[in-house]
Parts: sequence; structure tokens; C-alpha cells
Amino acid sequence: MIKVLIADDEIIARAGIKSLVNWEENGFRVVGLAADGKEAMEMIRSERPDIVLTDIMMPKLSGIELIKNAKAEYPFIKFIVLSCHNEFEYVRQAMKFGAEDYVLKLSMVSGELLELLLSVSEKIKEERKLDGAELRIDDAITERSKRIEYLISLINGEKYTGELKDHESVRLFDVSAPKALAYVKIDNFENIGEDSLKAERTLVNVMEQQLKDRGLLELFRYKENGFVFLLSFDIEKFNDIEKTVYEISQKLSIFINKYVNVSVSIGISSIFKDYSELNIAFSQAVKACKSRFYKGAGTVCKYHDKLFTEESIQVFTVKEQKDLIDYLDICDIESIRKLINNIIDALYRTCPPVEKCIQLFMEVYYCMSSVLKNYGDSIGDESDKKPDYIQISNAEFLKEAGDMLMQYGEYCVSLIEKARHSAYRKEIIAAIDYIKKNYSSDISLKSVAQHVFVSDSYLSRIFKEDMNKSFVEYLTEIRIEKAIELIKTTDLPNYVIAEKIGYENINYFGRVFKKITGLTPSQYRNRYSSFNTGKKSE
Repeated sequence: MIKVLIADDEIIARAGIKSLVNWEENGFRVVGLAADGKEAMEMIRSERPDIVLTDIMMPKLSGIELIKNAKAEYPFIKFIVLSCHNEFEYVRQAMKFGAEDYVLKLSMVSGELLELLLSVSEKIKEERKLDGAELRIDDAITERSKRIEYLISLINGEKYTGELKDHESVRLFDVSAPKALAYVKIDNFENIGEDSLKAERTLVNVMEQQLKDRGLLELFRYKENGFVFLLSFDIEKFNDIEKTVYEISQKLSIFINKYVNVSVSIGISSIFKDYSELNIAFSQAVKACKSRFYKGAGTVCKYHDKLFTEESIQVFTVKEQKDLIDYLDICDIESIRKLINNIIDALYRTCPPVEKCIQLFMEVYYCMSSVLKNYGDSIGDESDKKPDYIQISNAEFLKEAGDMLMQYGEYCVSLIEKARHSAYRKEIIAAIDYIKKNYSSDISLKSVAQHVFVSDSYLSRIFKEDMNKSFVEYLTEIRIEKAIELIKTTDLPNYVIAEKIGYENINYFGRVFKKITGLTPSQYRNRYSSFNTGKKSE
């Protein structure tokens, strides 16, 4: 029997489709009726249907997402899309993700649907054809799926709640044999494009063929663009198992790159025996694979304790932050490039955890972004010409992230130069420079206007026009930014900080600081200062 699942959010549609066909007489069995995409995915996992009839527009999970997710886990399932007249673009997407065909719901008749079902059924039987042993193949597919579910639950550190037939899957694995787990990651997965599903299937087939005579126990997809394979070894035949696993993985990576034209990186766990160690082995393999961030695409790496340094890295200190801000203000692109390159070089030398490296890049990004904000709306927006923080945070390699950060620095300089030479009047540029050098003094709109040789009323007007904020608002922002820097990096009491940024009245300083940051100076110090010793600050 060919198992069929019907997914549609309209109860009338579900009932109508089920009544259109004499299922049992034609070799089909309806194993479930799902009211939304999420329920359909759950039924797919529990019932393992051969064919899914799915609506396009459903709550919780659309038909397209259902096809995409289900195909990733169960590529053998066939999908037929139930479509309305105005959903052709969605149908096209569904076909791209692996749907077999579609049928229009409004004009669907029994004969048309049955003909389509029989056609897909024949395709399934052809794929299964192996001496007519369809039932055994179906059972084998089901049992393997359960075994993979079991292994995934172990590597996730979860308790397995499914059923394994007589624990056959567990007995397949010799608990006394040394094993290794490898995590395979497709490099630059987004560059594969519309052929990603085809590439993944080809990749799985190639890996299975290359590993089947090298101790392969199991191979399965793990989340997006990741795969796991388990190898087992006869200890009497291999003197150096770690070396053997590394050589197998290295040859596999080279073979895939050459014949599938896809670059993969592979992380390898330590050798283990018991399946209770799968969670640790998986974590080790993932960590080893992350070394590709520094080593580049096509990396094959064995796990060891010192893959990444746990020491605190001091490559973007307060001094570097101040230097970067100064370089941006004067549009010194060469100094900016040198500063970013110094950071990248330091990261290559020290190899901190990837998460810390990305966090550091985000700090540099936001530092440059804050300088742009000081120029108000006059700098315009050329967002199509810049990498955003999401692209940088998702970078797969240090070189890629560094290049994007450098590109963002160049983008910032180009906008600042444009602002200085076109959007800002020369009086505003002179006023900004004067404020940044003299914010700690008792300056006012009148004193700055005198310095740039204009009247205070004229300066007030053009400041608002060019900067999209008042003179007082801008001066306050500059002073509070400096106060934050001093609170974070020194143990100076608040009254001294107030004096250093141009406020004689400590209470007024406190009110302004809280208005800008939402915290009092003391609260800010307790939360963020590296010099917080618990002593009274005011």
C-alpha cells in the first residue's frame, strides 16, 4: 500500500479530497489528515507517508516550508500541491523545492486526482524496485529513520522517546569497537543557489559510496547544510585510528570538491566507544569544524583541547576605539585599514572562540556606526553599497568577516566625506570640530558662533537643518558619550567626571545622564564598569 497524507487548513477541503478517491481499491491508504503545516510535519515524522497532498497557504507552516523541511529529512517522500488559480508563483517555488506536480483545487475531479496519484505511485514503485521486495524496503527505510532519530537524540543530549524494533538498531553497533564521529559542513552554502537540494542529495550519495568500505555505521543530515557520519574500526586492523580517520576525511573532502564541485569542511571527534559519549563526540566535532573560520574553506580538523584560546583578547581597547573614531572624523582611510588589519592579524594569532571573534567585530561595527549617527540624516543612505551587521555576524570565515568590516569602514568614510563636502555647510563642519575639542569647557551656542564667525541665531538654524538636531542636543550627546567612556574605563568619582565633560553641577549631570541612558551614573557604573569595586561613586 502507498501511504498518503492530506494537509489542508479547510476541513471541507480535507473531507472532499478524501472522498474523491477509492483509496484502498487503488492501492492507497490515507494515514492522516492535517489541519496545518506544523501538524503535517508531525504526522510525516510519525506516519512516514509516501505521498503528501498539501495546500500551499496554511497556518503555522506553509506548504512550501513543509516541502522544504520534509524533503530535508525524508527526501523519498513525494509531494502533490493543491493550488488555487492565483497561486502559480507559490506553485513554482514548491516545484523548485521538490514537489512532483500540482492540481487545481477548485476544478479538481476524481479521475484527474487518481491519475496523478497513480503516476506518482508508479514512480515510487520504480524507485523501490528491488526483486519486488517493496515491503522489506519500506521497513528498512522506516527502521533506518528510527535509528537516525535515535542517534540525533543522543547527540543532542536528549532522552529518546521513540521505539526501536527489539532494540535492533542498538545491537547493530559493537560497543567495544573504537568509533569516531565527524561533522561535515558545506562551505558557502548560500552560493549553491537553486540547486542546493540536488547538491545535498548528490553529496550524501557520494559520501555513502566513499565511506561504505571504510567503517561507515551511519550518515545523516543534521540541520541546514550539515551532515554527521559515524565510523567504527577493528582495533586489530588499525594501529593509529585517529590518523586513519583524518586521512579518510581529508580524502573525502578533496573528492567531494573535485567531483561534486562543493567545498566542505570536516571536524573530527576524539575516539570513543560507548554511545553514551555521542553528545560529547558531536560537540567536539562541531568545535573542530568551527576552526574553518580561521583556516578557510575545505578545512579538515581533529578535535583537541587547545583549538581556541580561552584567554581574554585585548585588541580593541578604549584606545583603539578612540583612534577609530578619530580616524573616521578626519576620513583617514589608510589608518582605518591598518587598525582593522591589526585586529584581524591578532585574531589569526590568538584564535579565540568564533563567537567572541564575531562579538568583537560587532563592537568595531557599532563603533563606526555610532560615528555616522553623529552626522545626522545629512549623510543619506546607500545601504545597497554596504554590508550590514547581520552579514558580518553570519560570516563563515575570518577573512570574509574582515573584508566586510573593511568594506564598512570604507563605506563610512565615503559618506562622511560626502557629508563634509556637500551636505554640511563649512560653518557646521567648523562648529563640530570646535565642539569635539572643547566640550569640556564652558562652551555655548554664542561662543561657538563667535568662533565660526556667524551669529548665534544663524548657527542655531543651520545646525538644526544640517544635523537634524539642535546645538544643545548635539553638545549633550558628545558630553554623555565621553562620560560613558570615563565611567567604563576609570574609577573616577562621578563629580570629577561631570567636571571633565563640562558640567559644574553634579545633580544636573545626573539628570541629563539618566535622560540619555535610562540609568544614573552610579547605576551605569555598577552594571558596565570594569572598575566597579562596590565603593560609593558620588
